Amino acid sequence: ASFHVELMIRVMSSKWTTIPIANTTAMVASDWKVSWMPEEYVDKTSTGSTYVVLDPVADPETMLLIKDEQQVLATNRSGLFRVQFSAYSRVRKDRKLNAISLSSLLYPLSGASMTLCSHDMAAPDDEGIAVKELSINPTSAVLKVQPDNGCAQISVILPLTSNKFEIRWLDIVDAAKEKKKVEPGAMDEATAEDQSEDSLTVSHDVMHTVEDGVI
Repeated sequence: ASFHVELMIRVMSSKWTTIPIANTTAMVASDWKVSWMPEEYVDKTSTGSTYVVLDPVADPETMLLIKDEQQVLATNRSGLFRVQFSAYSRVRKDRKLNAISLSSLLYPLSGASMTLCSHDMAAPDDEGIAVKELSINPTSAVLKVQPDNGCAQISVILPLTSNKFEIRWLDIVDAAKEKKKVEPGAMDEATAEDQSEDSLTVSHDVMHTVEDGVI
């Protein structure tokens, strides 16, 4: 899975300074982009968007470097910098239980958003797509889940002291497909036995530990 990370950094002085961005030994990242708003425009909201896109490789006054096993922004410009990059993390899967996390960040995250879809990419007119047993760590975070064309749009508001998070969920399934349509009086013994077995099948992937914040 890939995360689009955006950091806002304000530099107050026009002297050479380095700002750590990410740990290179604990995070795989790519697609780095840097844009800059001069200090004289930072507090002038009426000017609108005045960001200048910089080339952190060729620009002599703003560069992305690796220092002490960290990706750092080096600049002698003052103003507001917007640093964007893609961070990658493996989705851990144990039967139906999935987990994804982003850690080893140097700064707290204010929020996150993601889209979870079923493996078969259900058609937009399908209903019943659901995320089962969704939980998040830290447990004080606020989750907002909305269906969207067979997928689930998830927004997370994180505490300002959290520099990592983990989300766990059961496989996204179409609840409508799990129910067999049976006409009244048309169920034979074999069908009844099959449905009885299905109804008694219990998934042991349900998250119930207290620290995960799931009851």
